[in-house]
Amino acid sequence: MAFQVQDGKLPQTFLNERYLVKQIKYRNVRETSETYQLEPGTYVLVPSTYYPNEQAEFLLRAYFQKGSYH
Repeated sequence: MAFQVQDGKLPQTFLNERYLVKQIKYRNVRETSETYQLEPGTYVLVPSTYYPNEQAEFLLRAYFQKGSYH
């Protein structure tokens, strides 16, 4: 999941759907990859597991086009 953050601060309701930018359908796989085109801004990425209340380690990589970040 990716949420847009207004003014660089997390609002108390940041998990509210009005801030939700992208959400993928859950798949029971070891690895997944997604490509998004997002407007410039600050975002929160929320890694999660397939099963509720399950803890796991995550490796997150983000790539940006040159000149597309600030």
